[in-house]
Amino acid sequence: NIKKVPTLLLSKDLEDYPDIVKSWNSVGGQESDGVFVLRKTQAPYKNLETDKVNGLVELTYIMDKSCLKCYDAKIHKEILGDRFNIKIVKENAIDLADAEDLIEKYNIVSVPTVIMSKDAGAYDFLKGVWEQAGTIEKDGTFVFRNIEALGPTMVYKNLKTGKIIEPAVASEGEVKK
Repeated sequence: NIKKVPTLLLSKDLEDYPDIVKSWNSVGGQESDGVFVLRKTQAPYKNLETDKVNGLVELTYIMDKSCLKCYDAKIHKEILGDRFNIKIVKENAIDLADAEDLIEKYNIVSVPTVIMSKDAGAYDFLKGVWEQAGTIEKDGTFVFRNIEALGPTMVYKNLKTGKIIEPAVASEGEVKK
């Protein structure tokens, strides 16, 4: 009854390692024939029920070319791909002037930002921490909203006020109040 690949099958000899067996239930199960089956597969993986690969993420950067001081939204690729090992397969960069539909659809209030396709949902650990960075929309799309999560010095544009937000930085990276 394997539904995702790659996976791992281990013989019932694994029972000789009680510490491993004790924690195995968090990642898989043991079948009636004694074989241990890994069920929690890291993305990307092939879903055998749909015959599709899950976890291939598309990023859409929304930037404002008129904001020369704004942070580079493409830093999200480094954070998501390099640090969190999310498989990014496509990137789109859209200027604010051409993103009205996305701004309205996802109620985006500051730019730059990034939107991830719903395939980001294949990464369980990301879903667990994403509330600190943004929202998961009804359609499964991940929208980055918390610019402060990137650090206290990021310059961005508030779309409600139209103002560029430039945090004042004190010595050694502390933000002035």
